[in-house]
Amino acid sequence: MKSDKCEQAPRIEVCHGPKCSDFGGRVISEELHALGFTTFDGDCRSLCPHAPVALVNDRLITKATTGKIVEQTS
Repeated sequence: MKSDKCEQAPRIEVCHGPKCSDFGGRVISEELHALGFTTFDGDCRSLCPHAPVALVNDRLITKATTGKIVEQTS
């Protein structure tokens, strides 16, 4: 039986600020694209000690990895 509920694609924002990029933010975006996710380039949120930073449906993920982000999308 099909559900009438439409699932929306998750909104994934990955910080592309200097520190997050140095710690893999841009690579994470590329990996997510390869997995079929759409991501948005995020602005610096001044959370550099916790880089890289991502948001999934407005939920903050610090020291983000591709795996952590994918886990939050399910």
